[in-house]
Amino acid sequence: MNLLEKQLWLFKKAPEFTALLAECPSDQHRQMIIDLLARTTYVSAVQYFDIIDQMREHVETVWKLTPAETLFVSSNNKHHIDSSKEVLNQLKSSAWKNSAWNRQQFHVAFSSAINAAKDGYTLVITDDFVGSGGSMLKALDWFVRESNKKNISIDLRVLTAGGCQEGISNIRSNGYTVECMLTIKKGLSDYLSGQSLSDALSQMTDLENALAKISINSFCNYRLGWGQQEAIYVRQGGNTPNNVFPIFWWRRLKHGKVRGSIMHRT
Repeated sequence: MNLLEKQLWLFKKAPEFTALLAECPSDQHRQMIIDLLARTTYVSAVQYFDIIDQMREHVETVWKLTPAETLFVSSNNKHHIDSSKEVLNQLKSSAWKNSAWNRQQFHVAFSSAINAAKDGYTLVITDDFVGSGGSMLKALDWFVRESNKKNISIDLRVLTAGGCQEGISNIRSNGYTVECMLTIKKGLSDYLSGQSLSDALSQMTDLENALAKISINSFCNYRLGWGQQEAIYVRQGGNTPNNVFPIFWWRRLKHGKVRGSIMHRT
């Protein structure tokens, strides 16, 4: 009851929440799940648009970038839609103070962005959520290589609505400027230590082992979340990052069966 008072979004997921607790073999496992959900960062639709405004304001007032020499591109270079393209579109539609900001500065494809870039430009890669930082670093490396081919110097930066603390640190440690509006800690490792942490990780392993037996083979790639990020984050109307513990969002079971989950991931 204390958990539901703190995380009101769980009321709409009552059957799935009850089923998740039923998957737990002991009170200790159930308490671990309840503790994780109590630490979960929930972003409502209103809060999400506030974050978009904060991103725009950071570009204008902190970075002080100018529309004449700035380009934005989503972090996903694939053709299918994803949340990074959603953020890019919302950022484009934000209330920019300078009317010179327009769609010409916003690109969904890497090739389009690098073709438009000139020497001295700033290129901002936007995302909805950065996990371990691996995918973002690959994107940054791509732009470094392509700018070298064009013999131009560009200032590469990262702007993300949310992200795992470890992933954001990984990008910074590689020498890039990155701004994350909402940083997520590891749900177990950053809150527990010693025997308490060992017990909690063991309990999560028990739950993941049980789920792995009835899930399709790829489940094991996501143990403790992709890159073992142990994220606990959910956004209203958003796609739950795969860095979140899969026990909360995994649905794909063997023989085409579907598991009810308290968080949604496409």
